[in-house]
Amino acid sequence: MATVQIGLIGMGTVGQAVVELNRPWAGLDFHFVKACVRRADRPRPLPIPLTQDPMEIIDDPALDIIVEVAGGREEPLAWIGRALANGKAVVTANKEVIAYHGAELIQKSQEWDTFFGFEASVAGGIPVVDTLVTHMSAAPLSDIGGVLNGTSSYVLTAMENGMALSEAISQAQLRGYAEANPENDLKGHDAVRKLVILVWLAWGVWLSPDQILREGLQDYPVDLLHRLARKGLHVRPWAWAHRDAEGTIKAAVGPAVVSKGHPAFSLKGAQNGVEIRGQAGTFWLQGPGAGGVATATSVWADIHRSQRLKSPLLALAPGSRAFVTGSPHERYVVAAHDPDRDLSGTLLGPGMAVQDEPPAGAEGLSVFPLINGSADG
Repeated sequence: MATVQIGLIGMGTVGQAVVELNRPWAGLDFHFVKACVRRADRPRPLPIPLTQDPMEIIDDPALDIIVEVAGGREEPLAWIGRALANGKAVVTANKEVIAYHGAELIQKSQEWDTFFGFEASVAGGIPVVDTLVTHMSAAPLSDIGGVLNGTSSYVLTAMENGMALSEAISQAQLRGYAEANPENDLKGHDAVRKLVILVWLAWGVWLSPDQILREGLQDYPVDLLHRLARKGLHVRPWAWAHRDAEGTIKAAVGPAVVSKGHPAFSLKGAQNGVEIRGQAGTFWLQGPGAGGVATATSVWADIHRSQRLKSPLLALAPGSRAFVTGSPHERYVVAAHDPDRDLSGTLLGPGMAVQDEPPAGAEGLSVFPLINGSADG
């Protein structure tokens, strides 16, 4: 049986799960030769030689594949670029590097005829990259997005069950869904980066992550969330991009409300869901968006794919940067913290209404875009 030699950069939750899922496949045996870690003195249950120098892995001529799951931006960018230049297949889960530098890395993978896979960079274990690259590459698409951050999804579900924001964050950290500093998740940066990748896969242009409209989670009153729930509305961390007939793209990330008629209504905990709309219809992909094993399955999908294709993942133009023109949202649910407050628009119940525009003044109000459906419960 032929053996494929792998070097691993990062041995955290995802890296360890990648090693644990190692199995022979299609007549191939996979061998992890060495792993690069930040702290070599930390106990690790897996018998793999360790180094703290990533160049020992990247420049090792005996290695066929480099798997990068360390996180960060500037250093991984340099590691990935050098590995591609060395003729190695590269598999990464790094959505920050892809969102900001994907175009140049894809260009390099094509110039050097090396495989570059990033299925694990979006929505954990959901195979959305492969879906967009292959299955949905023919019929034009108009909308793409969904719940793309497992930490925020878990926190909002916990808040609907009565937890305060701080307690929900602590619980997410205990369960391994949130980092010690969860700012990238809770302020929407993580979802923005994933949305940038999906937009490129759907339409071939790169949005600037720093231009996308973004709103983070707030400590919503429990009573407000319960009032919304009684009307058949759940709050979800939503990322959405729309492309109109002229090719203009609008995109936004932030808490939104979905009604019972939408599949995101039933999402619980750290589950992610990706919605794709286009000429062929509407498609919904759902699965675990966080956790080591879920993300590792996507890493392994790319490892296997690299052995089938032996060439760049995408035979597409790397694409150029495009500017975001505004929000794709058209209707909003306005919920007053005081249920006796009068609101304009289509009233839903005490202190709640649907409006076509967000109100000019938001003091004492929570304003949520309304996603795909009626809000009459």
